[in-house]
Amino acid sequence: MILVTGGTGSLGRALVDRLLQNGDEVRVLSRKNKLRQAETFIGDITEPKGLDAAMREVQVVYHLAALVDHYASPETLHRVNVQGTVNVIEAAIRNGVGRFIHCSSVSAEPGGGTTDYGKSKIETERQLKTYLDDIPVIIIRPGPVYHEDRRNFRRFLTFCKRTGITPVLAPDVMVHLASRKNVIDAFFHARNHGTPGNAYAVCDREPIHRSTLSRIIAQETGGRLITLPLPVLLPFLHIGALLFEGMHHTFGYRPLFNRHYLKVLTRERAYDVTRTRKDLGFESACTEKDFRESVQRCLGAR
Repeated sequence: MILVTGGTGSLGRALVDRLLQNGDEVRVLSRKNKLRQAETFIGDITEPKGLDAAMREVQVVYHLAALVDHYASPETLHRVNVQGTVNVIEAAIRNGVGRFIHCSSVSAEPGGGTTDYGKSKIETERQLKTYLDDIPVIIIRPGPVYHEDRRNFRRFLTFCKRTGITPVLAPDVMVHLASRKNVIDAFFHARNHGTPGNAYAVCDREPIHRSTLSRIIAQETGGRLITLPLPVLLPFLHIGALLFEGMHHTFGYRPLFNRHYLKVLTRERAYDVTRTRKDLGFESACTEKDFRESVQRCLGAR
């Protein structure tokens, strides 16, 4: 039996489907939603009392449940991402689970941890490594994941299609993305090939120019590229970010963007996936091909 926490999320559903296709018996832990194709336990990782029932007869745990929110408070992120993970792995140990595979983030890669979310992932990994004498732990660090089901991705493509305009930010930077299929392959192979104690960055084969992504979107939506000069816009965007953050703290409104997001716009991102490909034994994706296919599927589903 394999338990997938967070099995009703976009990554979790895809992993459950892959495991079922392999003939595995799968159980899902979810806070409120059920999957038709797998046994589902309703529970919350922040409530340890309800976790033991979900762990019975489980050999492998895929722990994907987390709060992926760059606007959440440090206290909330710690309660869900750090303490929630501790609750899950301790329940796994109590019930004799044989392997624990954890979904972290490239935010925990060297040089990361610049946000409260990233800090929560680093602290979670630190906590997990204290349990290595009790259970084999393998950590997967996905890069920014793209797929056609992402709401913001669909909204952006809809904007580009309706307006006939695709923004391209200048100056150009390299970004290192991860196709959902690529990430699911890594999780799948980590069960048999991952080395306990190792953390694996999972991204596509090579970084790609951000302008290339914009060009693909323009080609698929039939629009034209419009260059937005970031050095000119950043001072105004910075003021906007401060206003949005103030509204968030005062009224609880979710900001359209914050200062962290502005830093991401100007940062080069590239991660070493050599060990991941070697140890886990799979070929990572080509971003240009997979990203184009994701755009096509998203536009075709509209």
